Amino acid sequence: MRNVSRYLIDYATGNDNNLNLLRFVAASLVLYSHCFPLALGWGASDPIASISGISLGEIAVDVFFIISGFLIAASFYSRNNLWVFIWSRVLRIYPALVVAVSFCVFVVGASFTEVGLREYFLDPETTRFLVKNSTLVFGVEYVLPGVFESAPCKYSVNGSLWTLPYEILMYVVLACALTLLNYVDKQRNRNLTKCIIGVVSSFAVCLHVANHFMDFFPAELLRLFSMFFIGCAFFLWRERICISSKWTIFSIILLAASLMNNDLFVVVYTLTLPFILFFLAYIPSGRIRKYNQCGDYSYGMYIYAYPVQQSVVELFPGISVIGVFVASFLVTLFLSVISWHLVEQRFLKLKKYMSQKFHSKPLAN
Repeated sequence: MRNVSRYLIDYATGNDNNLNLLRFVAASLVLYSHCFPLALGWGASDPIASISGISLGEIAVDVFFIISGFLIAASFYSRNNLWVFIWSRVLRIYPALVVAVSFCVFVVGASFTEVGLREYFLDPETTRFLVKNSTLVFGVEYVLPGVFESAPCKYSVNGSLWTLPYEILMYVVLACALTLLNYVDKQRNRNLTKCIIGVVSSFAVCLHVANHFMDFFPAELLRLFSMFFIGCAFFLWRERICISSKWTIFSIILLAASLMNNDLFVVVYTLTLPFILFFLAYIPSGRIRKYNQCGDYSYGMYIYAYPVQQSVVELFPGISVIGVFVASFLVTLFLSVISWHLVEQRFLKLKKYMSQKFHSKPLAN
């Protein structure tokens, strides 16, 4: 590999990158990782987890949050208006989510419930599942009455939704922080904003690593917060972040060597993942970039995979992990393609109406 050593700002322009592909791969890895507990029962995990102490699903979620932090920070500044930013986030998250949650209730749940349909639809648990998961304001509901009661992972209909309230929380925290900081920092070329976000993200990463050893803070919240805000910091400091092929190769070798000890791996993994991720996002080019012509199927893969996998396990008792993966991947891919072309893409076109309304009311310069 020829040496590539330039700054992130030299690459992070336009949409000609591998971010959509990386998110699709991450969603597929979540699907693969979930195949083990869903087919074999709680406690089962993918082979990577037994080697490194971190499952492929956890790595994939970290990838999602780093990329999300980077892109959401970019979106905030490109939209240049808080209401346009909020409108854009709502359109990206909720239309597809409402359809997916309805799919869980009216297709998956109604097909597999062991109670009568009248009892199923009149049960408050069904309404709670539909409302809570469609809004995410009060958390996530995992259970539908009489559904998947005999599955290896009993009752859970869509376990993947647990990350979405965290993601929305990150959006809110970031929007509030950047709005306030930009108001204070508007005469200083964002230097104060960059410094504070840089310090916060670095401190969060340090806390996350320390928390792995001492467990003094809710682990998932701290982990996702650190990943999201390190992505945000990478955007704000992109003129200082070096993208180097030599550093990436060294990081991968260091990661492999650290597998000898799970605690060491967590430290090395946390510190090197963002650099490896953004190298993969912007350096490989050529035919791999043609994926962008297909669409962004990652969100659909993520929100449909779990109920599809549970359905496959229910329909074919005793099916192997590989069997679950192949069958559920194909069905989920089909649903995610439909979701992108018939739901997500169409609602995303509505962004322009809010942009036109507020185009003359900038949030920050």
